[in-house]
Amino acid sequence: RKLTVHFGLEQARLNTDAEEALTRLADYVKVDNRIKRIKITGHTDNHGRKRLNAPLSEMRATAVKNFLVEKCQIPEQLITTSAYIEKKPLAANKTDEGRALNRRAEITLIR
Repeated sequence: RKLTVHFGLEQARLNTDAEEALTRLADYVKVDNRIKRIKITGHTDNHGRKRLNAPLSEMRATAVKNFLVEKCQIPEQLITTSAYIEKKPLAANKTDEGRALNRRAEITLIR
């Protein structure tokens, strides 16, 4: 199972849709005791400076982690985070639509 949440340009703030999806994911994790780990990866598009995109990628993963821990009471020890910057795009960065798809965090449940 994997959930993807998207972010605005140069932002790491979760929107309402992302919060609702993460809450549903957390509810699932709480009832499925086979979940051993939650892997969160932060991503950016390829626009902007690398020195800004690297921390932004980390901040996106951390925003998801903090929401799950603080708002949904998911145990922090279940969660790992990684930042991939623009290295694993979902779409080509040649269009606004493609770049928007790449500004994301992916949450994977591991059994």
